[in-house]
Amino acid sequence: MSDAELKRIKTFTGLEWLVGEIETSLDAAFNELEAFTRNNDDETKIRFCLGHLHQITGPFKILE
Repeated sequence: MSDAELKRIKTFTGLEWLVGEIETSLDAAFNELEAFTRNNDDETKIRFCLGHLHQITGPFKILE
């Protein structure tokens, strides 16, 4: 394998990790948003949702 091929494989492995992190955060945000729609008096659910969405900014900064 050439150096370029090894670098490409390492890049894809790193991206898989980022995709997993983003997916986990989006799932958690969706669950909190769904819980908020069932009981919109509980503002902590929407705050948790926003917190999970905020966590996604980190992986996107890494991608930049």
